[in-house]
Amino acid sequence: MSTIPNILLCNDDGIDAPGMTALREAVAGMGELYVVAPSRERSAASHAVTVFNDFTMQERRDSSGRVWGYAVDGTPADCVKFALTALDLPRPDLVVSGINNGSNTGNNIQYSGTVAAALEAAMFGIPAIAVSLCYDFNRERPDFSGICAVLPQIIRMALERGIPERAILNVNAPSGSVETIRGVEATRQGHAWYSDIFTPSGERNGLPVYCNSGTQITMDRIPDSDSNVVRRGCVSITPLRVEWTAYEWLDPLREQIAASLDIEAIRDEQDEETAG
Repeated sequence: MSTIPNILLCNDDGIDAPGMTALREAVAGMGELYVVAPSRERSAASHAVTVFNDFTMQERRDSSGRVWGYAVDGTPADCVKFALTALDLPRPDLVVSGINNGSNTGNNIQYSGTVAAALEAAMFGIPAIAVSLCYDFNRERPDFSGICAVLPQIIRMALERGIPERAILNVNAPSGSVETIRGVEATRQGHAWYSDIFTPSGERNGLPVYCNSGTQITMDRIPDSDSNVVRRGCVSITPLRVEWTAYEWLDPLREQIAASLDIEAIRDEQDEETAG
């Protein structure tokens, strides 16, 4: 790593989102910052990439004319790919994705564009952190000040101690000031999920239109799960891996295949059916 680290910032809420502004302010002075983020809201894009359509890129400049970011009309994963392969930027020492407007815990991780941007960086061999703010959209306004106070320390830890190859840190923090944060804990991905309530909302071009208005209603009972730790007022840091192999099932699966899937028997059966 260079003396002054290069840090790439991304998100899924869009380059103009309040969470990106808060992130830029929180990490200002920690290194050379580069922002490559979606030009518009791309929440829940997961790890989608653009392969059959083109997209645009627009430079963002400050009042002095200096380029501070690049708005890409693509997904969060597109933004990381584009930053690393198409733009003339230094290779990042760290990628930070966020600060997401809402939690990315439990099953919701699978849908998260914020987490996907960090995982895309990990696939390129670059350490990455995903950061999300957890709060009730219907009852409170987001307060980024607490996580912005803690985040520089998390970044320093990641830069100094490293993150394992093809892994990321998924950070979720309660909304509020740093005085309200009760601690920082290493956690596991929980099983909390959102209900799906598809509400009819009229017609478009003669076809019925639906809106998913579900909310998170089911929490797990795992004490050190990401969502439960945040509910206790702590910052949750969950290590996630790019690889999804269920190693505990690999040997049993081999045994099942050996006992149940005989390719020669399948061929013989196929030949008998053809002959008959």
